[in-house]
Parts: sequence; C-alpha cells; structure tokens
Amino acid sequence: MTVLILVSSLYFLARAFSPKIRKFNERDQDKNKLVQSLTRSIWIYLFLLLAMLWFMVVKPELW
Repeated sequence: MTVLILVSSLYFLARAFSPKIRKFNERDQDKNKLVQSLTRSIWIYLFLLLAMLWFMVVKPELW
C-alpha cells in the first residue's frame, strides 16, 4: 500500500505542478486562478505524503 501511494504521489507531482508552473510565464493567464489551483494541488500532495508517512509508521495489517 505504501508503494502504491508513493507511485501515485510521484505521478501527481508530475501532472499537477509542472503544467501549472509553466503557465505562469504566459501573459494571458489569470494568475489568481493559477495560484488557487496550485494551492489546491499542494494540499492534495501534502495529504498523499501524510498518508504515505502514516502507512510507513503504523504499518497496518492490510497486507
């Protein structure tokens, strides 16, 4: 389960942040909307990392 969350967090990291950060250089983009989107992505990524940490520390009997 920890490996699954690790892989999903890596995928999320690549898909969530890279395209949004690239859009900051474009002139016709709404910066406030991009900041809100990045903030939401950061919270989701933090949740994934905390879940992974929980699985590594607690080691539940799921497997």
